[in-house]
Amino acid sequence: MVSLLLAMLLSACGRGHSTAPASEPSTPAQSTPQAPAERGSNSTPAPEVRTSEIPYTKDKRLSYAGYLITVERKRVKVEEFNAENEVAVLKKNGRIIGAFDAVRHPLGAFTCLALATVLGDQYKQLMIEQTGPREWTSWVVALKPTFRVVFKSTEYPVDHELGAEDLDGDGVPELLLTLNTFWFFDGLCGACSPRFAIAFKYDKKRGSFRPANHILRGFCDTADTNSPRPSSR
Repeated sequence: MVSLLLAMLLSACGRGHSTAPASEPSTPAQSTPQAPAERGSNSTPAPEVRTSEIPYTKDKRLSYAGYLITVERKRVKVEEFNAENEVAVLKKNGRIIGAFDAVRHPLGAFTCLALATVLGDQYKQLMIEQTGPREWTSWVVALKPTFRVVFKSTEYPVDHELGAEDLDGDGVPELLLTLNTFWFFDGLCGACSPRFAIAFKYDKKRGSFRPANHILRGFCDTADTNSPRPSSR
């Protein structure tokens, strides 16, 4: 009897000191690398538009071909506010040929000038950009052989910074701006509003830049991709 009790006691003590097996260390989850995009896909990516920045200068005074271009300050009335605009003024022989001012914003507007060749000839054209908060106006002015305004952005529903790129390889750059028709359309935010580039091609017969998405390959679905590239006449 005593030996039986002793055996039971030793058995109970052995169970109390038993050690549970150590848990295995956890292995951190391995991130699965993304599979590379398949090559040779039949889908055609949208054409990439590479724009050349207009070489605007910080100078407020330029001269070219006997013309003097200055940036002057002008007080304008915007609703109940008195705003201050920078206005480009073109003069020749001391006489004002033209003043370029279109942006109207309570915080005023700034103006930049540049001389660049965008008509494909040996002359430079005057490039004017006037900007305010979310407002842009661009002019392209030919000074030689005669004075004429060949482009004014406010004639179309476009805005943003003006770009220039020879898209059809004819030696004459196209002008590029952004369509603003659907900006903030029906409560959309600015970032999610549909915005796409509008190209303007120089029309020698009219002496001005005209919308050209419909004749530039890769810019519009209605353009005939099998037709020859448009050439300057």
